[in-house]
Amino acid sequence: MSRRLATLGAILVVSAAALLVLALSAGEAFVGLAVGGAPCDDRPAAPARHAPLPTAWTRAAAPPEAAPETSIWGAAWVRDRWIAVGFDAGDSDAASGVAWSSVDGTTWSATTPFGADSSAAAVIPVGSGAVAVGRYRSDAAAWHRARDTWQVALLASRPGPFASEAFVLDGDCGRLVAAGPEGDDLAPVTWTSTDALAWQRNELRRADVSSHAFGVAVTHEAQVIVGAGVRSDGGVGAMAWHATDGGDWRAVDLPGPAALASDVAATANGFVAVGWSSDPAEAVLWRSPDGLAWEVRDADAAFAAAPRRLELTSVEAWGDGFVVAGLRRSADGTRSRGLVWVARDGEVLQPIPAPAEATLIDEVVVGAEGMVLIGRFRDSEEGMGSPGTIWVGR
Repeated sequence: MSRRLATLGAILVVSAAALLVLALSAGEAFVGLAVGGAPCDDRPAAPARHAPLPTAWTRAAAPPEAAPETSIWGAAWVRDRWIAVGFDAGDSDAASGVAWSSVDGTTWSATTPFGADSSAAAVIPVGSGAVAVGRYRSDAAAWHRARDTWQVALLASRPGPFASEAFVLDGDCGRLVAAGPEGDDLAPVTWTSTDALAWQRNELRRADVSSHAFGVAVTHEAQVIVGAGVRSDGGVGAMAWHATDGGDWRAVDLPGPAALASDVAATANGFVAVGWSSDPAEAVLWRSPDGLAWEVRDADAAFAAAPRRLELTSVEAWGDGFVVAGLRRSADGTRSRGLVWVARDGEVLQPIPAPAEATLIDEVVVGAEGMVLIGRFRDSEEGMGSPGTIWVGR
């Protein structure tokens, strides 16, 4: 499962400075994190991967159709309801993490269980409860939900006044894996746990690369993180990190053009990563049987249309295949439209209806009761539109 790289708008390569600048379309300087894991005999029921494909989408009623100061970053089907997480900046200088819940995906209720000066970025089901990740004050944090109560655990950071934040989340077979930038240099790190309370920190540093982590997928055999990096010689490329025990990570350069890998999913036929190249943006999709050996798919064949100005932001396992979400920008970059594709057999991607008013889809989430999308909707002739919107598929 991904988690999300919500509202990542563009990738700008400044070769003279050998920097990779990630422009978040919401203007928020969020740092990434990823997580995963529940006991193999305590996973959500398999039918969650076989939710019916939507033929129409309904935009959720407020609060998920959120005010400008509210952002929604992740969602999951947890036992008998949808749970979404994010934050509300409100009128104060410190944001408060928010959890929304809904039985039908249309009407939602909000609580603020994460404390003041916090934000929640992703959530997954674990057993009969849930685990969310984000930030509490200046530290990356995880919360475990059981019996409607969230218990916080701060994730270890390197010594010193270095801020960190958790952002995306996935898991399998008793292992939770969190990953993302830490400190002023945004150095990527991982945190692993078996109970969401005690976490072990590991660095993803590579001497010749300044890197960033954006998505994670966890299976009983391997853990995979994807992102992008800038080498010391100025070269830019998509990257993956692979581990089998959550502690010994191996960096892998993904093949293909200079690109960003925004998300990864563990499917019935191996790992699938998605992203886009820059100047101009073109859709990129990678496949791997094990998270180590990767091949890039030809975008024209994968999307049955010109890939230019396409940015793929999210991928999620579905049935024997997977679902991909993203957006297509206008030629002048002032407008965009959210799009969704499905690979029913895990090979051929076909478009399915997307919300007509969606200007950006950050996340596609598959649950036992269907699918939801997180993104933005058009409220003016130009721009990306209002943040923090949820659509439920029917």
